[in-house]
Amino acid sequence: MYKYRKRDIYLQAFVGVMFIFFGGLLGNWVYLSILGLIAVLLFKDCLKQLKTVIEVKGDRIEQRAGDKVFQVVYFKDLQFITRTKRHKKWIVVGHDRNLFYIRPSIINWEQLLTEVLKYNKSNKKVFIHETIESMKF
Repeated sequence: MYKYRKRDIYLQAFVGVMFIFFGGLLGNWVYLSILGLIAVLLFKDCLKQLKTVIEVKGDRIEQRAGDKVFQVVYFKDLQFITRTKRHKKWIVVGHDRNLFYIRPSIINWEQLLTEVLKYNKSNKKVFIHETIESMKF
């Protein structure tokens, strides 16, 4: 069972507070409403991340908040395990229609990646990036 780091969640909430503060400093209700809407969306995402739990089960990765499962990636459908171009430590697991990101903001993300690789060692149709196979970060 994996969760997101509290520090990263609180940093995101702080950015939302700063948006509201700077919107109030500008003194225009249009800027305040736009920045307030962005802040509300950031706060909503923070609350969702606080409740989010990531589990690796025998045949899938499951991401859920409370009782609601909102993302499932089945290992039998995987096409690739690779890195993103922009954020080199972000690992993308999935196929064309369903992507799951393993980010450093997840507590023990290296262990999560190791579990995913362990379940996919025998699957020959999955493309695994060469730096991920050798576990060089």
